[in-house]
Amino acid sequence: MIWLARQGWLATGVDVSPTAVATATGRAEEAGLGDHARFEQYDLAATFPDGEFDLVTALFFQSTVDFPRSAVLQRAADAVASGGLLPIVEHASAAPWSWSQDAIFPTAEETLSSLNLDAHHWTRVFVGTPERLANGPNSQTAIVKDNVLALTRR
Repeated sequence: MIWLARQGWLATGVDVSPTAVATATGRAEEAGLGDHARFEQYDLAATFPDGEFDLVTALFFQSTVDFPRSAVLQRAADAVASGGLLPIVEHASAAPWSWSQDAIFPTAEETLSSLNLDAHHWTRVFVGTPERLANGPNSQTAIVKDNVLALTRR
């Protein structure tokens, strides 16, 4: 959000943690961007920011706790203004040092399908599963996959 604010955006970041919100707010104020970058606390399973936004992101929005992920991603899509962008990036594989080698990851197409979007109102900019080199906590490296979806609302 701070990077977006530096580019001239009015940016709103959300997190469930009041500590994360306070830390991010402090960093935005220290950077002189408190009027362009704001941070709010939400439990997205229960509440969601009001309004429409030109950019709504969901980055690595996966959890080991019970969480209505598809419903929250649908709310995120609903919050995208006409002409706006919805990028979603999520794990599609686990690194060898990961917290869960047994996790089952959706495909990019499965995530797209779970959004229940009206194809007449959305354009697929990119939907795929690129590979990248990941760095582990003890200098390990591994090739991992991420699902990347970039959609624009018409």
